[in-house]
Amino acid sequence: MYSAIAMPSRIQRKLPEGAPALSAEPSLLELARDIRDFCVLSAKRWRERRLLLTLDTRLVKDMGFTRSDIFTETAKPFWR
Repeated sequence: MYSAIAMPSRIQRKLPEGAPALSAEPSLLELARDIRDFCVLSAKRWRERRLLLTLDTRLVKDMGFTRSDIFTETAKPFWR
């Protein structure tokens, strides 16, 4: 998932003796944050798509869309 980046020797830090090596795998905290971010984004998409359905035709045209475009967008699942 993560790749090592070559850094100039003056920037690299030496780990103290006996310190655990850094893991390339994401931590449980990072995983929890990713899940939280996904849930927040999904809820935002769902809310915004429902609001699109409430717009009248004049507002939809002002945005440069058709009513068909709005129905296509709101038919998408929340994860897309």
